[in-house]
Amino acid sequence: MQKWAKTGTKLLLHGPEYDQTLKEGPPFSVSYAQMKELYEGVADHEMLESIDNPSFGLDKTLYQAFLMTFH
Repeated sequence: MQKWAKTGTKLLLHGPEYDQTLKEGPPFSVSYAQMKELYEGVADHEMLESIDNPSFGLDKTLYQAFLMTFH
């Protein structure tokens, strides 16, 4: 992604985070820690929203939105 994203490029990243041992995707769970590790040193990130909205028959599902700004 860093190859095509020029400095200052912004990307809205959003998706669910849940315990994948309880349900396999799709949609697949991406944790905040995974997202940070993936984009570390490539983009700054700002969490715009994190909402607990149980779905897929699970007790807890976080829907998170991040604004990524590439270096």
